[in-house]
Amino acid sequence: MNESVIEKAGTKYAESLGWMVYKASSPGKVGVHDRIHHKNGVTFYIEYKATGKKASPKQQKFAKQLRDAGIPCRCCDSISKAANFIDNMEYSVPVGIYPQCININLSSFNI
Repeated sequence: MNESVIEKAGTKYAESLGWMVYKASSPGKVGVHDRIHHKNGVTFYIEYKATGKKASPKQQKFAKQLRDAGIPCRCCDSISKAANFIDNMEYSVPVGIYPQCININLSSFNI
C-alpha cells in the first residue's frame, strides 16, 4: 500500500480519538518522523512507510534519539500497525489530572 494512503488513514484515525496531529518537519534536519501527535501531555511520533518498506538509517537514528528521550515512536507500514500503535498510546493518556491545576491561589506564591 502507498505511504500517503497509510499516513492519511492513520492521521484521520488519531484525530478521531482527539489527538492533535501535525506534519513534522525540521529544516536542515534529515530523518524527522512524518507525524507528531499530542494529547493531554502525551506526545508520540509515527514514521509512515509504504507496505514492506523500512525506515532509513537517519530515521532509525532519529527514532533512537526519541526513545532515549522517553518519547514513543514507531515506523508503520500498514494502517493496522498505525492503528494498533495509536490505540496503545491512547491507553497511556492521563485522565483527570489537570483540573486541579486550574484554580491555583497565586497569593501563596508571593508574586
